[in-house]
Amino acid sequence: MIQKRLLLKERLLNSLDNALQNDGFKLNKSAAEFTKKTIAGWCKYQIIFLERCCWELIPGMLVRDDTVENIFHKTSEFSNQNKKRTPTIGISVENYLHDQTGNFRFF
Repeated sequence: MIQKRLLLKERLLNSLDNALQNDGFKLNKSAAEFTKKTIAGWCKYQIIFLERCCWELIPGMLVRDDTVENIFHKTSEFSNQNKKRTPTIGISVENYLHDQTGNFRFF
């Protein structure tokens, strides 16, 4: 079962990679995220794979503005290695598409 899920995860990431490469996104397979560098920072699509009673996929969108983050990190206690990885803003696709009834889940 674990092997099947890993194969499905790899196929999903490869399929998305083929689709997102045309828009300038690069896949980081180990983090299950696609990053596109911008003049101001970067944009990311990220997929969190959770195993609970079933396999949950939690896609998210993140944006980083280097100017904002550089100001923030003047007072933050983040380690130097993590300062370049912090997004300025992010949201799960589920919350972005959320309807008023709350009936929106990805499984």
